[in-house]
Amino acid sequence: MPARWRSGAKPAVRAAVVLAVASAMGTWSMAAPAADPTAHARSHHARPATHHHPPLKAGQQVVVVARPHGADAAVYREHGGTITFWYRHHNHWRVVASKAFPAFPASFHSGPLQVHGYLPAGAPHALFLVTGALSFDGYYQAVGYATGRHGWGVLTQTSAHRLTSSGHGSTYKGRQGERHWMSLSGGRLTIDDIHPFFSVADGSYYPHTTTWVWRHRGFDVASDNQFVAATSTPATAILGVAAGCPDPATTGTYAAYVDGFRPQRQSPRNGLSTVRLVFAPTAHDVVAGTSNACTVRLPRDQPITVQATTGHGPTWITAPSWMMLQEGNIFYAGQPLPIVNGYPFGDIPPHEAPYRVPARLGVTAITSDFGVTLPKLQGAPGAASPRAVPANLTFTNGALTSLTLTATVPTSPSTQS
Repeated sequence: MPARWRSGAKPAVRAAVVLAVASAMGTWSMAAPAADPTAHARSHHARPATHHHPPLKAGQQVVVVARPHGADAAVYREHGGTITFWYRHHNHWRVVASKAFPAFPASFHSGPLQVHGYLPAGAPHALFLVTGALSFDGYYQAVGYATGRHGWGVLTQTSAHRLTSSGHGSTYKGRQGERHWMSLSGGRLTIDDIHPFFSVADGSYYPHTTTWVWRHRGFDVASDNQFVAATSTPATAILGVAAGCPDPATTGTYAAYVDGFRPQRQSPRNGLSTVRLVFAPTAHDVVAGTSNACTVRLPRDQPITVQATTGHGPTWITAPSWMMLQEGNIFYAGQPLPIVNGYPFGDIPPHEAPYRVPARLGVTAITSDFGVTLPKLQGAPGAASPRAVPANLTFTNGALTSLTLTATVPTSPSTQS
């Protein structure tokens, strides 16, 4: 990356050294070093085109990405308006597209937007990601621009497994292409979407994450963290939970009360999200946090066993541990959780579903009590509060290896308030 300059260095010397270093590295910069392999520059005055960048007007910024046999550039203003894409071929720059760029009223003090440029593995042209506050509630913080069959435009999801350029700019009417977060690492694009189970504030701690690879003028999904339910066998308790936490040698299945929480000081997008499970002999011990209460960390997607309903009667299936979190936003809290088109959070697009119950299981609703007391909906009174629920916990050499929620919610509409 270009070096940081002492304030006493002469401008002409700085510029000459930057361009020399940049020529060797394939990037250049006259601003602060960036955290990605992108060339950035800010123009306070109009600048003609050079080998290193297209022409710039006063106040414009440019991001340049080297590619085989040339370079791509994005020219923009950090507070929005229009973003223009350029190609460089044989030392000549030409504009190839001009698209709408995020813009907000001056009263929205969100700070400037940033543009980052990358060359995805196998792609012939650059990918430009715009990051910043793209919505007032923080739900959308990134949008991507790329080229494809329809030319340069916003990356949009045309199916559960495909991302391509729309050929249009971002209109911000109907939220075209915006995502909670987008990044590129190791040549692959990663997208985080707010978890529909959580509020916006907590959804970034447990995002629905998909990874994409470039193929044939667009991106194909390579992996995601969607949890797919399977049939399961409930654990049967044969021991009671002692007053105190199991020691490392403990092995067996115990009856206890449990509740789940998001760990404190856990950072969004750290890829290490966990669930803090508190368990104890009584519900009071859990809620009050007495000396009898014990804590264990579970991976966010560790399977737990829950009860469900089918056309032939009750059954047991797996669910992710994050469904026990009090930060959750279960729509049917205190009631059975209906399965709609395979998803327990309403009729949402398949690519946004963090949890799926395959149709072959014949499940019509999940009936286990997850301990969430109130739905956190707009206009709903109160907020979710801790409530312990009975469960069977299996330990192997002191490690929690199985959790079965044994209580069910009423099948009639809830009167909880």
